Amino acid sequence: MIVSILLGRPGWRGELLRFPIQVGLSWSGQFSLQMPGIQRQESAQYEVQSQERVKTLKGELEAFKILMTTAQRTGRVGRSQGRVITYYYSPQARAIVYLREETSSGAEGAVTTSTLVDFNVNQ
Repeated sequence: MIVSILLGRPGWRGELLRFPIQVGLSWSGQFSLQMPGIQRQESAQYEVQSQERVKTLKGELEAFKILMTTAQRTGRVGRSQGRVITYYYSPQARAIVYLREETSSGAEGAVTTSTLVDFNVNQ
């Protein structure tokens, strides 16, 4: 799962990257969410918002800031749950170097972050 996230391959978060990547690019997609006891289809919207310098343990890297949003209805009437994932793709590292996921479900929510700590690009 970690490799698919770093390389932006389709998985339980959908198609995280589209090429050629550029600011203003947006797309939508559907993917299957499969976890113990859960199997459902989700829809997501993706948008390349900006190009920024991101600090990593390997120094500063130029990266594209991408926002992914999902929303789904829960079993309760009028209740919805969604995720907002902000991540940074660095062409230099050829990987997603930082990812922050925020989930909401009514008054509850959770935040998860992932950071690339090292990379080596072979030509």
